[in-house]
Amino acid sequence: MSLKIDVRFRLTCPRHRNYNAGANGESAIKGGCRFCLQILEVDCLIKQLTEKTKSFQDAKESFKSSRDAR
Repeated sequence: MSLKIDVRFRLTCPRHRNYNAGANGESAIKGGCRFCLQILEVDCLIKQLTEKTKSFQDAKESFKSSRDAR
């Protein structure tokens, strides 16, 4: 079983085109802009998904190695 996820997109705020959630974080959001806050939320969810897929792959590899050791 293999799991591969490939997602690419670019989110930009219509008001703050230079805002980059990954580089700037929450402190760079001006005036509580709802678009920037949503971009930040999506960025956080993508990071969580990436971490979960990595942990899934690690668990899969450890299962394979323990099964092969028998």
